[in-house]
This record gives sequence, structure tokens and C-alpha cells, in this order.
Amino acid sequence: MCDHDAVNRFIDLSDTIPPFDSTGLYTPLDSLIDPTTMGIDSLDTIPPPPFTGSTAQYSTSPDSLDAEVNYSSYDSMRVDFQAEEIHLFGQASVKYLDINLTADHIILNYGTNLVWAGPRIDSVGELSGFPEFKDGTQDLTADSLRYNFRTQKGIVYSAVTTQDDVIVRGGRSKFIKNAYTVNDTTTSDVIFSEGGIFTTCTHKNPHFGIRCARAKIVPGRLAVIGASNLEIMGVPTPLWLPFGFFPLKSGRSTGLLFPNDFEYSPQWGLGLRDVGWFFPIGEHFNFSVLSDFYVGGRYGVGVAGRYRKRYKYSGNFNIRYDVLPFENTETGQVTRRRTFILNLNHQQDQAAHPTARFGGNINFQTSQAQNLIFNDTRVQQNTTRSNFNFTKTITGAVPGTFTAGLSHDQNNQSREITVNFPDINFQTQTIYPFRDNQGQERWFEKFQFRYTGESK
Repeated sequence: MCDHDAVNRFIDLSDTIPPFDSTGLYTPLDSLIDPTTMGIDSLDTIPPPPFTGSTAQYSTSPDSLDAEVNYSSYDSMRVDFQAEEIHLFGQASVKYLDINLTADHIILNYGTNLVWAGPRIDSVGELSGFPEFKDGTQDLTADSLRYNFRTQKGIVYSAVTTQDDVIVRGGRSKFIKNAYTVNDTTTSDVIFSEGGIFTTCTHKNPHFGIRCARAKIVPGRLAVIGASNLEIMGVPTPLWLPFGFFPLKSGRSTGLLFPNDFEYSPQWGLGLRDVGWFFPIGEHFNFSVLSDFYVGGRYGVGVAGRYRKRYKYSGNFNIRYDVLPFENTETGQVTRRRTFILNLNHQQDQAAHPTARFGGNINFQTSQAQNLIFNDTRVQQNTTRSNFNFTKTITGAVPGTFTAGLSHDQNNQSREITVNFPDINFQTQTIYPFRDNQGQERWFEKFQFRYTGESK
């Protein structure tokens, strides 16, 4: 419950404390109170306990809220009985049912059931303690917000939410609790946003994203956007979409893949890599169709997939086709070169079979594919290799090992390719044909032989 002595103490001093500073934000009370005027020689070295309270102590109307609103602050608290407002400063929080709001400055109006939250200027003159709003599984941060506990609606400015690894930044958003009916027993919140951007960039000012005028977001389910265009470094591009939707379901689901990054190439200019669509196929397999786009005319498409079955096998593959334009600096003529890349990696689990193993990797590419590699270490490697094998351990009267494999070496400078296939090897274990393992070993029982056969 509320500390009435502390409340009265701040009310008595309210005529000497300006409610707002020049920036329009409340000034923390502890920075304005002189302890000598209160009959205290010095401030106690132990910080006072946080101010806490509940709206249950105030008189309520018949249409009051269904539950108490609990509030607290670490710095100070001021109550305005005439305006029916409670002002909280410093690590303030307000809790109502499953809603939890925290900020450095909160104004709670217990007459209208409205709450406002915003930051506060710290000791170095910077804004800090921005609002964080949590509603069950839904989290968002904002520059400021207003929320009505009665109607369960709010207005959020510069809201930031994360939906299935997609960061949504909205200029002005409207939040409505339980506005979307999932089924007879489940509802979901809805966020309407203006001037938002969808991105995977974690920077405060995203380097790239899809900017839309309006969007409707159902957290954990779906995002529907209106007219939008691709934006890079804050500059709109000519790529426009009349509308779009993004599945936001948790787990594996078909949906759009945002680019991992954007980059600038001296040859092809600005570009986006790995823009595509994801397809989960069954429980053990999924693949993605990916594409690259550059303003200088380079483009490409590829298919990448992964598969895994527990205690059996796992692997991945990547197939790419790209078109690379090259301009002759003397004649100005542009030639287009086509590249192809194939990567396959397959591994068998050790528990899959007691005597047989199958796996390896295959790496093949055309010579110009080195222009597509963005890893410094890989660019310096002029040789590409592959190795794929099948091994069978033979038990019985003549135990041994049978191996069949494929190997491939490719020099990316000389463009020479060497392929060894099939490469077959059979080798027995050491055999003692005259040993009977009874009594003392005789001289002829020491005879042994081993057979090795190889075919290439």
C-alpha cells in the first residue's frame, strides 16, 4: 500500500517544486529538496525504499477496473488529488492483470484509468528510461505511450517490436488488446502502425528494410502491409509492392526471407543478398529459394536446403546460378558471364548402422564463381576439393573392410579438374590360417597373411 507520510511530505513541498522543466518533462524531486530545510543534517547513505501503492486505496466508481493497479517508483512519487493523478519518477512501474509497464516517468490517472509513460532527462542531459510495455507474451518499447486500462487500447509512438526475428519499427501505432479472435478460447492483440519499417537490421536506424505507410500486425500470427517499397540507408528504391503479408508464426512455417545484409560492390554497386522464400517440407527437410539483386546488373538465384533425421543422417546442399556483368574499361563493351555452384554435405549418424557408413562432401564451381565469395579466407583458396565415400565392415570367416569413393580436385586459376571415380579398396584383417588357440603356440601357427585389393 501507499506510504501516506511520504505522500503528505511531497504534497507539502509541492508549492516550491515546479511540475515541469523547460523540456516539458518532470524534474526528479530528489534533485530539488534541500535536506537542511527538513531538519536533517545530511542525507542517509542508505537509499530509501521504493515508493509503492495501489489504486485500491482511492474511492472508485461503479464502472471501475476489474482488478487493482499496483504501482511503484524508486526515485520519488507525487500525488495530485485535484487532477486525480499519481506521478512516478525513476524506475517506475505499473502493473494491471498481465500488463506490466515500466519507464522512468509514469503518470497514472486513477479517475480516467489512463496511464502515460515516457523517458526522463538523466544527469548528463540525455533521455533515459524509455517505456517498456509487456502484455503476456507481447513486448514492445517506445519513445512514449498512452494506455487506457478500461478500453484496453493505447497509442504508442516509435514502437519497436520483434516478431519471429523480424523487427517492426512503427512511427505511430495503435495497440488493442484481445482484438483478434483465434478460436473459441484464444484471442490475440492487434497493432495498427503508420510509417513503419520491417527489417532484420538491429540498428536503431535500420540500414535496410521494407517501408510501408500502414500495417496491421497480429503478434505471433500475421502482418499485413499496404503499399510499401524497399529502403536502403534511408533512401527509397524503385522496388515497390502494392501490398504484402508476412507469416509471424513461431516454429517452422512458409514465409518470406529478409536479406541477411546489404553491401556495396565496386563492380556492381548496391545490392541485396539472400532474399527469398522458405519452404518446410515435412518434419525432416526444408529448403529455401534465394536470390541476389544488384543495381549494376548482377543477379542470381539459388536453392539451399537442410535435412536431418535423428540417429540416422543429416546434411545440407546449395545450388546457385548467377549472371555477372563485366565492362571493358577501354571499349565500354559489357560481357555477361554465367557461374554455377554446387555444394553437398551428407553425414551419417554413428548410431545409424553398425557396419556401414556413407557420407562426405561435394564442392563444384565454375572459375568465375570466386567473384561471389565474400569470405577473405575462401577467396585465397585456389583449390576446391570433394570427397564422398561408402565404407562397409565385413564380418565372418574373412573379416575386412570395403571402401568405394569419389574424389575431385579443381584448380580455380588453371581451371584444371581431376576426378577419381570409382576408387575402390578392399582390405582384410590379419589372418592366421594355422592357429587353433589351444596349448602352446607352435612355429607354423605364426604364419599370417593379409589381402589388399585396389581399383581406380
